[in-house]
Amino acid sequence: MRVGYVFSYALAGYAICIGVGSFGLVPAYPSGWATTTVPLLSLLGILAGTLLLLRYRIAVPVMIVYLLIQVPVVIVDPSGPLFRQAIFWGWQRITSHSVNGVIISMHGTGENYWAWIPMAFLTAAILLGLHPPFKGLC
Repeated sequence: MRVGYVFSYALAGYAICIGVGSFGLVPAYPSGWATTTVPLLSLLGILAGTLLLLRYRIAVPVMIVYLLIQVPVVIVDPSGPLFRQAIFWGWQRITSHSVNGVIISMHGTGENYWAWIPMAFLTAAILLGLHPPFKGLC
């Protein structure tokens, strides 16, 4: 088995597993932006992983977008980070305001270091030519 297939299967497995696992992180309460963005990012990961498994050319740009979206941690309301994923390793600075113990507003920023690890694997695979031959679709 070529090394490129190992890279490809590992990245595809990561994207699909994290995408499926992140559906459980969708906050039911309080509702906010994260209730929309987390499922969309999960679907993007599942799509990127599936395209990579099927070896379509468009898989690499979709995977790059998926991995880069995970890097920033942006919080705009009490529902939590907009791009929350199942694995987080990084830092975040959060400011929240509460009235009678109920959080009424929250905002913050940060960075998810974990997202850089699969991005490094993908970059190495592209630069070293360690990817399997792609089929059509762009």
